[in-house]
Amino acid sequence: MKFAKTYIPSNCKVINHYFNTTVISSDEKCMELNNEVWWYNKLGANAFYTGVIEHKNKDNNINNTTDSSSSSSGDSDSSNSEYGSSYSYSYNEDSSLGSNEKICFQGLFEVEYSDQTSIVASNISGLWSPNWRWCYNYLKSFDIGITDSCFYESTDVYNANWFGPSKYSIFSIVGICVGGGFSLICFILFIYFYRRFSRVDLNSYIRISPDGTHIFY
Repeated sequence: MKFAKTYIPSNCKVINHYFNTTVISSDEKCMELNNEVWWYNKLGANAFYTGVIEHKNKDNNINNTTDSSSSSSGDSDSSNSEYGSSYSYSYNEDSSLGSNEKICFQGLFEVEYSDQTSIVASNISGLWSPNWRWCYNYLKSFDIGITDSCFYESTDVYNANWFGPSKYSIFSIVGICVGGGFSLICFILFIYFYRRFSRVDLNSYIRISPDGTHIFY
């Protein structure tokens, strides 16, 4: 719960969308770049799917993120007209990339929000993928000009995100279950031993005759 309290709710206005691109070796995976995204190792990819991808209508098809998918680099010319200036990027795979290289894409939301004292301008980072169309689709989850709920870190107000941690992490839930189970076992053992040793067993008593001269077992 302390971890959840470090994320402060706010409202982010989307100013623009951008692509971040980088070239890696063809035997590497774009998803490995996510380890450099500030929130990835704290919140995980599942939080991104829930907070960003599922934010769109369920019937939108934006489920292809694997590194086995094509980066669709051959569509670079058409992407300029489809994306507009905000989404344009320029590269020619045939001349710019080596035979053992590939390009990776990351969507960025340029946003503004209040940290309770001032207006902060920052970027919300999406996941890396070899498929620019997938990145484009998750950017459309929060269109330019809209204002939606978001979070920023209390330790660094420039770390903003569309989602924060759940109030109870999986580790907290496991801890509660283990603690509750241990308490239940202790209670059951207490009742068992209490009932066992508190029984009155007349045969275990020594009886003495009224005159004190005889002992009966």
